Amino acid sequence: MYHVKAEGRNNFAFYTPEMNNEITDRLEVEDQLRGALERDEIYLNFQPIYSFKEQQLLGAEVLVRWDNQQLGMVPPDVFIPVAEQTGLIVPLGEWILTRACHQAKRWSEQLNGEFTLGINVSPRQFKDGHIVQVLHQALEQSGFPAHQLVLEITEGLLIKHDASTKTVLQQIKDMGICLSMDDFGTGYSSLSYLKQFPFDVLKIDRSFVRDLASDPSDQKLILASIAMAKGLGLKVVAEGWKTPISMTSCTPPDVMRCRDTC
Repeated sequence: MYHVKAEGRNNFAFYTPEMNNEITDRLEVEDQLRGALERDEIYLNFQPIYSFKEQQLLGAEVLVRWDNQQLGMVPPDVFIPVAEQTGLIVPLGEWILTRACHQAKRWSEQLNGEFTLGINVSPRQFKDGHIVQVLHQALEQSGFPAHQLVLEITEGLLIKHDASTKTVLQQIKDMGICLSMDDFGTGYSSLSYLKQFPFDVLKIDRSFVRDLASDPSDQKLILASIAMAKGLGLKVVAEGWKTPISMTSCTPPDVMRCRDTC
């Protein structure tokens, strides 16, 4: 039944042993994840963000990693969905915000205050509006400036948004925190979200950036996205560049890039 639902409903499926294996694996991930923070198995990596125009480090994006004694290194695309489904993403998200803000504060001091921190947040964290209090506490305890914090929002939150979601986002924006539309270009209604919600940054999905140096179509899409972002007063971050490329007409000097290395 769940397999059919995951495939889009209104269908049928026959039971296979693989289904049972998937359920067993998921339950094991969930069981181990419940004590991961207490066992100090969760840690953070930071993906640097550079500016073409200024040729310098601007900040970093938080990447969460999990190294479990029984399961080994568990990929984020495996344990994050489990955390979201079980609600474990809420305490995990609070821990990430607090730990990352403290680290970013130290780097900010070393760079004379010029350091931004990008953190992905889950739709589950917005469910009761508690995220506003969590952000207040993380910023107050760490001393990290609110205007240097960037929360990356996915369409998973916006697709099912209600009036409370918009209120919470506005409260976060009123704190001085920047809001970023993550994975832009992959959703069917991204443009409407840019109009409805108070975003500051447009983050272009890596699927458009990966072949930027060789694919003319991707170059045109990137240029169009940058032009639209400029018209809306948004900054642009292009994620997924693994190797340096020359500054040509397809890479305007005011676009930032987010590398895949830690």
